[in-house]
Amino acid sequence: MSDRPGEYQTNQPFEYVVGGSLPLDAVSYVKRSADDEFFAGLKAGKFCYVLNSRQMGKSSLRVRTMARLQADGVVCVSIDMTAIGSKDVNVGQWYFGMLWAIVKPVREQTIGLEIWTLALLRDWWIDHDKLPLIQRWGEFLEEVLLEKVSNRIVIFIDEIDSVLGLAFSVDDFFAAIRESHNRRVDNPKYNRLTFALLGVCAPQDLIQDKRRTPFNIGQAIELSGFTDSEAITLAVGLPGETKTLRSILEWTGGQPFLTQRVCRLVKEKVEMPISPQLFDENRVIEQIVLAQIIQVWDTDDEQVHFQTVQERMMADKLLAEAMLKIYQEMLINGKITVNTSAEHMALRLTGVVVKRGGELEISNRIYTEVFGQEWVHLKLQSLDKIIEAKIREDIIGKNIINQTYYPALIDTSDVRARLLRVMLSEYARRRQHSLHNLVMVDMGFQVHGEAIGRPEPLLLAPEPETVDRTLTIAGHADVMTIPIQQ
Repeated sequence: MSDRPGEYQTNQPFEYVVGGSLPLDAVSYVKRSADDEFFAGLKAGKFCYVLNSRQMGKSSLRVRTMARLQADGVVCVSIDMTAIGSKDVNVGQWYFGMLWAIVKPVREQTIGLEIWTLALLRDWWIDHDKLPLIQRWGEFLEEVLLEKVSNRIVIFIDEIDSVLGLAFSVDDFFAAIRESHNRRVDNPKYNRLTFALLGVCAPQDLIQDKRRTPFNIGQAIELSGFTDSEAITLAVGLPGETKTLRSILEWTGGQPFLTQRVCRLVKEKVEMPISPQLFDENRVIEQIVLAQIIQVWDTDDEQVHFQTVQERMMADKLLAEAMLKIYQEMLINGKITVNTSAEHMALRLTGVVVKRGGELEISNRIYTEVFGQEWVHLKLQSLDKIIEAKIREDIIGKNIINQTYYPALIDTSDVRARLLRVMLSEYARRRQHSLHNLVMVDMGFQVHGEAIGRPEPLLLAPEPETVDRTLTIAGHADVMTIPIQQ
């Protein structure tokens, strides 16, 4: 890092912005290599996606990239998927809402769609109601948008992960985006249309039906934390400038939200002593980070940043335990070799860890302190309780207590280990069978389709004599004796 901050040539007071999209004129915006990569890719007509953890600056990147493209005559459309809705909306309303979200900004930026009102779009929609929805979408792009607008068009779709919670599948939608790229070979008009996807998910999540071709087009834009040289502009508002910024980055690792927040805390709470030699920036930053963030993260969580990270870590019960144990290993041993497993990808999307080169490492010292060994231990304990409750409900409660399903009591430690293995399997994720059926198959029982609700199809391998078993669950002994028939 240079000892001199970047030039600050505006009369606007220097303010650090914590959370949300930074305005175009925000002086604390930090330009990264991703800014030029994103702009250059879209300007060249490439499909691009920025898929990363939350509060990494995706929306601010979009705002600036749109402004740069519009200055070059490109028509830009920004669709926030959360604004389209995910509840109380049917698939027809969703597609119609997408088209209206395109028409409105296009007619404001160029000629071609200036007469298109909501009523006119509705008439067009009704006139084409004999077509399947996805074909209507494609027809609008080709016969209306690209026919009437001669400019190049970039459609930014932000918060793309919100569609994963819809009550209906949008696999066709992403397949259609991929198809619009592939059609460039046969129809040159499509060279003027480009999409940019932003959100918190992995590319393979976009098309969930694994029998279909995955979403395998476009250029991935890596949005990393601030490097020392990129963050130099932030030094302007700090006492001690670059030396103080260095100390901040040692704690935040350049994570955008945390870096802006610590910078703002320092600006608000620290005054430079009369003699600069008396200013110990390392001690000052440590005190502020400990007192204002780490020690109060669960009670004074600005923008619910840490809560969001925590919820993301625990959201998928199929992956949570594996993720926590991988993270626990990193707390102990540091870096680990990255792979393409679902657990590694989900862990990266929490933001707690980052990929650098071929390794995963914890993003920054603040996360290490907040989400330390004690936190991991508590979360693993809570997950144990969830799993034990699931065993009770899905295996014990429905079967042994009723004394109808299983001819013997089962050691729950064995059941628990098998349950976890089954839960993490691709077979279980597709939810084609209940968890207790899957576990029974894994334990060697023979399970037929009519097993649920009927004890007869569940057969244990013959044993020579009647056996008594004792079941202990979560510290409580429930003694039952059920004969096993030979």
